[in-house]
Amino acid sequence: MAISPSSNSTGVTTYTLKVNGSPMDSSIGVISINIDYRINHIATAEIILSDGDMAAQRFDISDADTFKPGAIISISAGYASDESPIFEGIVISHGIEITPDNSTFLHIVCKDKAVGMTVAKHSQCFLAKSDSAIISSLIANYAGVTGSVGSIADTHSELVQFNSTDWDFMLTRAEANGFVIVNQSNKVTVDKPSVSGSAALVVTYGADLMAFSAKVDARNQLTSVTATAWDSTKQDMVTGKGAAQSISGQGNFTSQDLAQVLGINDYTLQNRVPPEFRCTDQLG
Repeated sequence: MAISPSSNSTGVTTYTLKVNGSPMDSSIGVISINIDYRINHIATAEIILSDGDMAAQRFDISDADTFKPGAIISISAGYASDESPIFEGIVISHGIEITPDNSTFLHIVCKDKAVGMTVAKHSQCFLAKSDSAIISSLIANYAGVTGSVGSIADTHSELVQFNSTDWDFMLTRAEANGFVIVNQSNKVTVDKPSVSGSAALVVTYGADLMAFSAKVDARNQLTSVTATAWDSTKQDMVTGKGAAQSISGQGNFTSQDLAQVLGINDYTLQNRVPPEFRCTDQLG
């Protein structure tokens, strides 16, 4: 049964911040903790601490090793000390700030360990592998990161990753299959979004809804899509077609209503790769 955010929310809000497995010194003043989860993005936590002594001309917390880059941060929160884990990652950014009114802060930015997938660019070729196998192999290259990838049956005879980060390449393969990426607690989940079944959470306008923004853009909805490509083994064109999908409960506009706004009856995707293209050509 779906619950409200206000359920089980009685009592004082409490939190626990651990660094490398040990609770943070209680003498350190926490100004704010902001945790950001988004689909297709790396999980992020931003922590602002009170630090800086103008008379002594130093930042003691910043000078210590506690929040140095690479430190493992875990955050739990709840009500009346009934807490649950809400973030785990590593310190990526460490900065101090002195404001015009001489207030002083230490800013810490933490990222999920999967952030390693967003840095280095790679070029490689995958032979006779499905997208699910390719995505799983990309995630497996990063220590401390686990993966859960939905099944994709079709295989590629050849697929090239060229000068792109593993995260960006994974995003393109997920999008091509209608999948999304969710990153939490050093785990990367790649699967189709579920639009059926019961809701896990219910929010009510005027009761427990703090902020909300939603929009519809008819440019993103098509009546149908036709894809064509050259099959070098059969020396012939191959064609595939997909129609608009119906999703209920997403507002009072149907996919068909939106597709009719611009009147584009069919959208064509055409593969421009020549038949003589090979992985060695791209990587060489």
